[in-house]
Amino acid sequence: VTECCQGIQEADRQIEGIRREYQGVTDSLLDIQKIDRAEGEEKKNLLNAANNIVRLTKERNRYKNRNLNISEIVMRRFEPHENELVDEIKKMYEAEAYQKAIEGDIEKLHGEKKKLRKEKQEIIEKQNSLKNMAKVLIALILSLFVLFITAYYALEADMTLPYLGTVFVAAVSVAVIFVESNKNRSDMALADRKMDKAISLLNRVKIKCVNNRNLMDYSREKFGVASAAEFEHLWNEYVRAKEYERKFRENTEQLNYYCDHLLELLMKLQVMDSDIWVGQALAIADDREMVEIRHKLNSQRQILRERIEYNEKTKNDFLK
Repeated sequence: VTECCQGIQEADRQIEGIRREYQGVTDSLLDIQKIDRAEGEEKKNLLNAANNIVRLTKERNRYKNRNLNISEIVMRRFEPHENELVDEIKKMYEAEAYQKAIEGDIEKLHGEKKKLRKEKQEIIEKQNSLKNMAKVLIALILSLFVLFITAYYALEADMTLPYLGTVFVAAVSVAVIFVESNKNRSDMALADRKMDKAISLLNRVKIKCVNNRNLMDYSREKFGVASAAEFEHLWNEYVRAKEYERKFRENTEQLNYYCDHLLELLMKLQVMDSDIWVGQALAIADDREMVEIRHKLNSQRQILRERIEYNEKTKNDFLK
């Protein structure tokens, strides 16, 4: 008897729960009938609200699954400077171009210094050649004078013309050596001035180069980029991300509006469970979807009826 009573209690509990669920399914079917009976302006407003909910939900999912090549860290780094980013990108491009120009100037100045060093070395070599030439000339003239003196005393020959010729040649040679030597000193002085100017220019350009590089390094560190090209790419991604965020906010506002509007319309139609239709707006907008839901609910109700019948039979068996 105790086991039978416990079985009856369990059957009653099952029947009660199934009947509540059955009533819920029946209410949903009644709600479908109320929605289907809507006509005129009510029907038009329902379809409009449902279609907008379906469209906005699809857009929302697309925004959620957006494909952007920018991290949240970069987004947070860019946001405080949003209004300055375009100018900063332009400045970085200009700084990089300026850096290339400065490095080109440095390379040219190094080439100029190398060229001037070579010229100075050539002048020094020419000057040394003149010194050696002068020594050889002095030795030659002295030798000739000794030869002439010896010939004069030994042969008692007239050596006036050879003396004069040698003096003339010596004078011409000295003049040439003197002119060339002065020219070399003048060229050396000019080369020194050019070298000093090149070194001065190089120092000034190096200072500009260091300052410009420091400016670029600061900007790169500030915005977390390696170059202006990367900066521009991330800026474009940032603009896309902000546009997605704006559209997502607008989408959310519109979706909330149409959801609230749909709930108001369903309440006017006295739909009992209006909240579930916000998630099933496609069924309101598409008759085929509504038929599918109706078929599914009828199938559920059939299964629930069978379960109620089974539990009632079980209860009767226990009672018997």
